Amino acid sequence: QLSKGTVSVKHLITHWFSIEQAAEAYRLILEGKEPYIGVLLTYPEATKAVKELPENKKVELKPHSKKAIEQKGGAIGIGVIGAGLFATTTLLPVLKRQQGIRLKGIATTTGHSGRHAGGKFGFEYCTTDYKELFADPEIDLIIALTRHSSHAHFVAEALCAGKHVYVEKPLAINEEQLRTIAEAYGEAQKKSGSVLFVGFNRRFSPYARWLKERFLSITEPLAVCCTVNAGPVPSDHWVHDPEQGGGRIIGEVCHFVDLVQFLAGSVPVRVYAETLESKAYKPSDNVVITLKMGNGAISSIAYVAGGDKSFSRERVEVFGGGAVGLIDNFKKAVFVRGGRRKVKKSFLSIDRGYEGEFEALISAIGQGGPPPVAFEEYVKTTMTTFAIEQSLAKGKPMGVFFDMNKGKIE
Repeated sequence: QLSKGTVSVKHLITHWFSIEQAAEAYRLILEGKEPYIGVLLTYPEATKAVKELPENKKVELKPHSKKAIEQKGGAIGIGVIGAGLFATTTLLPVLKRQQGIRLKGIATTTGHSGRHAGGKFGFEYCTTDYKELFADPEIDLIIALTRHSSHAHFVAEALCAGKHVYVEKPLAINEEQLRTIAEAYGEAQKKSGSVLFVGFNRRFSPYARWLKERFLSITEPLAVCCTVNAGPVPSDHWVHDPEQGGGRIIGEVCHFVDLVQFLAGSVPVRVYAETLESKAYKPSDNVVITLKMGNGAISSIAYVAGGDKSFSRERVEVFGGGAVGLIDNFKKAVFVRGGRRKVKKSFLSIDRGYEGEFEALISAIGQGGPPPVAFEEYVKTTMTTFAIEQSLAKGKPMGVFFDMNKGKIE
C-alpha cells in the first residue's frame, strides 16, 4: 500500500537527516531532549530527485497553516538560512508561534531539507540560493542558522542588503570576521539602521530577567558564578574544528559570558582561564574562567564536560548588597535578602529564553525602537571568548579591548 501511495506516513516523520548527519540523528533519539515520532535517514540516491530544483532554484510551497497568508499585511517578512537539527527542533518551532510575522522564504544547501522544513513550518517558498532572500523586497529580517564559520559572512551580506539580522551564536569565530561585521554594521547604521541580534537567549529567560529586577536596587558591584554541566561532545564533531566551529569556548561559553554581562550590568575588561589537564578531553571541554568587569564586579564560569547528564545542566548564583540570587537550570529562580525568600519557578518545562528573544526582536523591528542588546555588548562578548582562548594558550590573564571609534580591534 505504501508503494501504491494509498497509505501515507509523511505526517509521522518529524525529522529528516542525510546519512552524513546520522550521528546527530542518533543523538537526538538517545538524549531525548526534543519530541520526535519518526526519524528518517536519507541517502544520496534516494534524495537526488528532490535536490534537483528548477533553474531558478526556487520552489513555491503550500504551507501547512494559513498563517503566512493571513499575516501578509503589515507583518515582518522573514527569510531563514539553514535548517539543521537545532533550527528544526528548537528555533523554528518557537518562530512559528510568533505573532506579526510572515515566514516568507527558507534557504538550504539541498532542495530536500528546504522542502521539508519549509512545508513543516509554513514558509511560502524554499530555495537553494540564499541570495534569493536578500533580493526579496518582502523580507525584512534574515535569520542565519548555519554553522559557526559562516555566520560573519551572512551577517555582513545581509546588513549590506539593508536587512535586519538574527544570527545564532557565535557572532564570529575570529577577529578578522568580527572586524568585517563591525564595518558592515557601521555602514548599515548610516543607511538603513538595521537591527543586529545575536542568539544569546539566556538573558531573555523569564528567570534571568526576574532575578535582574530583584538586584536593580543594589548599587554595589556583584559577584556572579555560572556552573555549566555541559557534557561531552565527540572529539570529531565539527564544533571542535577551529575553521568550522571555533571550539566550545567561542561556540558555547559565549552564552554565559553574555549572561554574566546582563546580570552584572557591565562588560568584561580582563579574563583568566585554566583547563583540566586530561588526554580524555579537548582543552575547551573543561575550563574555569574568571572575569573582571568594568564596573568592578567579578564573575566565574565553570564549564565542564565530565559530569553526569542527569544532573542540572546550568546553575547561576549572584551575590551582592546583602542578597543572594539563584537560577537553577532555568526552571526556578530564588532571591534571598534580609532573611526573606522569593521564588519563581515552573513545574512544566525549562525556559532558556528562546521565546523571549524573538518577542524582543520582533517588537524592536515592528515598533522601530532601539535594539534589544547594544552592538558593543556583542563585540565585548565575542572578544572575551577570544581572550579566554589566548589566556589558555599563554597561561596568564588577558585584557579585552575593542576601539569602536577607530573601527578596529586591538
